[in-house]
Amino acid sequence: MAQRRPYVTYRKYAYDRDLMEYKPNRSFTLPTYAEVKKRMAEFLVDSDDTMVSVYRERRGEWGEWFEHWQFNAARKPVIVKQGWM
Repeated sequence: MAQRRPYVTYRKYAYDRDLMEYKPNRSFTLPTYAEVKKRMAEFLVDSDDTMVSVYRERRGEWGEWFEHWQFNAARKPVIVKQGWM
């Protein structure tokens, strides 16, 4: 079974000069979930609505796991919702 990399997405309105329109989301993959957690504060600061979604596979499990991250009152990234898709 092929290992899928964690997929990160968040809302960031950026003007695309080639398409002459605003692109609403940033989406990309990272090599490991540890890298996602390490850079989560950076993603949350860059996000326009302060919510970042992560989609990944969990070892030994079937299906896709999702997590929604936000800053808590102490400006620490925390998971506010998680579960199976």
